[in-house]
Amino acid sequence: MRNFVKKQTAAGWLTLASFLLGLISFLIYLINATTGYFADGGVDGFVLAFYLLYIVAAVAFVLFAGKNKWLDSGFYLLVDVFLVLAMCFTISQRAEPIGDMLVPVNHPSGEIKAVKWALTSIILNGVSFLVLTVASFFTSPIKKAEPVEAK
Repeated sequence: MRNFVKKQTAAGWLTLASFLLGLISFLIYLINATTGYFADGGVDGFVLAFYLLYIVAAVAFVLFAGKNKWLDSGFYLLVDVFLVLAMCFTISQRAEPIGDMLVPVNHPSGEIKAVKWALTSIILNGVSFLVLTVASFFTSPIKKAEPVEAK
């Protein structure tokens, strides 16, 4: 664990923060889609697929980070694309109830709470995307091992 902390760069910490935000966003989406007001709609297959692809790409990124500059750039792009697609499909699935909140009528408290959680998931996903994009402008997420001098 100590070596892991020592090897991290600013990009590594930002990437880790982005992955955690994305994972929290995914968990909030799953809870929101399976309970309460949105329970009858269920989990959208596209949202689920892109979040799962995001998690697989994030794990692969952690395993192969720092090996090659082009590979790191490719992973940043791939993970960002999966995040954006998951966010877009979440927004398209929740657009009608969110828009319905703009009409000033009496809404059930369950609907209000569900829409707030859906917006929280979307916002966390967007913040995760922005943090990962900022991280991609730094150098490698893991420090290169310094060569050992022979005595």
